[in-house]
Amino acid sequence: MSDEKEMVIIDSTQPPPPPLSPPSPLLRFPLHSLISSRQQNHGLKFSDHGSYGSYCSRRIRRLRSSLLLTNRPAGGGRRSKKYEGRPVTADVMRGEGGRVDHLDLVAMEAERAWANAMSCKASSGGRGGGGGGEEDKGGRRRRVSRLGKAAKHAARLEGLCGFGADERTRVEAAAYAAWMRGARGLEVEEWEKAAKDFGVAQALLKGLAETAGAEERRALEERAEGCVPSIRYCKYNMGGGSEAVGLDDRADLLRLLDGPGAAGLREKLEGLLDEGRKREARDGDGKTDVVFRGREVAVADAGVRVKLLKAGDLQKELTAALGGDDEELVEKCYVKALTAYDDALDFVGRAQAKDGSKASKSAGTDFPSLSRYLKYMKLRCMMGRGESMVRALAGSHGSPHELVHVYESLLQNAKQVQDLGGGEPGDEFGREAEAQVLRLRTLRCRQLGLVYESMGEYGKAVAVLGLAQDLATETGERYEALGGDEEVLVEMAELEGAVTGDKSRAQARAYLKETG
Repeated sequence: MSDEKEMVIIDSTQPPPPPLSPPSPLLRFPLHSLISSRQQNHGLKFSDHGSYGSYCSRRIRRLRSSLLLTNRPAGGGRRSKKYEGRPVTADVMRGEGGRVDHLDLVAMEAERAWANAMSCKASSGGRGGGGGGEEDKGGRRRRVSRLGKAAKHAARLEGLCGFGADERTRVEAAAYAAWMRGARGLEVEEWEKAAKDFGVAQALLKGLAETAGAEERRALEERAEGCVPSIRYCKYNMGGGSEAVGLDDRADLLRLLDGPGAAGLREKLEGLLDEGRKREARDGDGKTDVVFRGREVAVADAGVRVKLLKAGDLQKELTAALGGDDEELVEKCYVKALTAYDDALDFVGRAQAKDGSKASKSAGTDFPSLSRYLKYMKLRCMMGRGESMVRALAGSHGSPHELVHVYESLLQNAKQVQDLGGGEPGDEFGREAEAQVLRLRTLRCRQLGLVYESMGEYGKAVAVLGLAQDLATETGERYEALGGDEEVLVEMAELEGAVTGDKSRAQARAYLKETG
């Protein structure tokens, strides 16, 4: 009995077993949505990689300070002039001290190295060592070095996510590491390896996007779409040629230039386009003709032909964009087309000056007529842009003051078209140009009358609207004599009815103002 009691006493004095600690929750790090947001907010919206790299450096310093991972003196001595880094290791992530900030720190180190490489690429002109100079070679070496460092940081991030991160974060890190390897492979021209890495990244990102929320899905899909230009460019250089990847359609390649992820490839893709145009200009029959004012203008100069092909490609891209609903894309296409026409005019002007005689036709190229043709195409493009602005203002109920300014610009362009020489007096081109000037005068006159009406000057409004009514009738008759542009005839008929209503309203308000 006593033994039994003694045993009970001994058992009661033993310490209770320690409670079971709950399992540490797995870390969730939305890598791509965070990176996308930071890039847009810190410089990459305007392709400023330098500003983004500076932001990454500041972010790294803050993270190291909060995680107590600042660099320490080498050898343990406080007076040592050498410092050694404190990297995020697997041991840190295995324990309970592993945090999302540790993963963020490694991701920012990879982003900083990548941003520095892209900044170096922009400052050296974008072409990877193509010039062969010491500065180009040094810049390329630095880009390759920084991209290699970015790929190493991304691989380290992928490894760290294996200790304490959830499955989704691990897949995101794998896609990020594959993308960085592809970026480095693209720079060192390892086409097959780069295409494979970009393909892996694209597949993983698409899989993640299918089960993501709306905001995160958008970032993942943009990143996946950004892999497309790189993959196609790699395949082109692997020997398949333009037939294998459909690059004969230059409009398709131009669309890639405006797509997401093409910023780093822009110079190389434009180089491909230039090579295709030069080959077409060289392999043709040695002569290209353009038609202006009913006459063929001979173009035998290869450089001029390349410029014409580029302007034609961008004009086709603009026409395709006008068929859609993306106003931002349309404006971008207008700017690119106008820039191409300016470049072509500048090139023709220098070629004409080098020829030494504005009246001669050197080497089969009629430079004066070609210059008039390019001016006409540029003015027509400017007028199309102005008409788009009018439609946008009318759709958003723009004020008559704004429309008057746009119509004044359009009228000035139409008069410049009318003043272009190179044809017979009274030919069809000249008569159409005169009719266009008359049409724009009519439209501007109506908006000017509405401006006077809004200012309370009803007498002037009645007079100007009466003039617009007469001009609308004359414009309809002029276009009918030219063969009848049905769209313009309907526009003038509708305008004449609208102006009649505007004039009657202005007369009524003038009467009420006079009678009090």
